Amino acid sequence: MSVVGDLRAGLRDNLKTIPDIQVSRYALANPTPPGIHILPPAAKYHQAFQGDTDYTFTVQAFVALTTDIGPQILLDELLDEKGERSVCRAVESDKTLGGLASDVFCSEVLEPRVIVTSSNMGLLLSDWVVTVSVE
Repeated sequence: MSVVGDLRAGLRDNLKTIPDIQVSRYALANPTPPGIHILPPAAKYHQAFQGDTDYTFTVQAFVALTTDIGPQILLDELLDEKGERSVCRAVESDKTLGGLASDVFCSEVLEPRVIVTSSNMGLLLSDWVVTVSVE
């Protein structure tokens, strides 16, 4: 597997600590909510004059808009910085991703948005920006 693939697997393992939500290390073509998937990263090479690489991943959570309140309560719990279902807390639970990384940092969550899938299902999405540093 590639370094990026290994990092995605490490992030997935951290996120699997969130109860009652499916997690995929790859972007899902036809996601079944509620879930989280990890999109391909951007990369900055040769950081800190030491050859370090910083990968910036988007960790995306999605809930169905089939009812008004329940899915949004779940998304609120995922957005919470320190709660049991916090995406940031889970992402940073092992800052080495099993020894693969020198640091993992969840810096922000972007503005949520609504999409409609090809099967005509409404999804509410939130994206977290996660930087993984590799020496």
